[in-house]
Amino acid sequence: MMYLSGMKELNINTEEFLKQHLIIDQNEKAALNWLLMEGNSLPSQDRPGCYAFLSEEGNILYIGVGAGRGPSDLYKDCGLGSRVFSYLKTRANLPNIEFKSKRYKDCKKIATIGLHPDFWYLAYALEQYLISKIKPKLNSIASGRK
Repeated sequence: MMYLSGMKELNINTEEFLKQHLIIDQNEKAALNWLLMEGNSLPSQDRPGCYAFLSEEGNILYIGVGAGRGPSDLYKDCGLGSRVFSYLKTRANLPNIEFKSKRYKDCKKIATIGLHPDFWYLAYALEQYLISKIKPKLNSIASGRK
């Protein structure tokens, strides 16, 4: 379970974000955890939320968002599954993850956190919050941050 350090960091920072932006009870809080992709099943693939690509050592290399822009939006059915699977060459080789771009060659695991569809807008804020706190290597390259 080399991925525990990255998963723990994602969960701690997400909990901190949710405390500031969403009032939830303990049962709801327990359901809002980052989950690793197992086999070809992507957790919360039909929900809005965030995803993270992790290295073999458990380092968080990239954080992204998969969410439509509201219930009436043209992209309302574009959740985590649509976004994450757009990076992969094929779903047929799962759990061996092969990305279309060599940029993600060190990414070996995918983790997701799905939000209730009514809170789709928080997915975008959570993504930015996590990137600012964790500073994943591949997000920094894309945005020019050091």
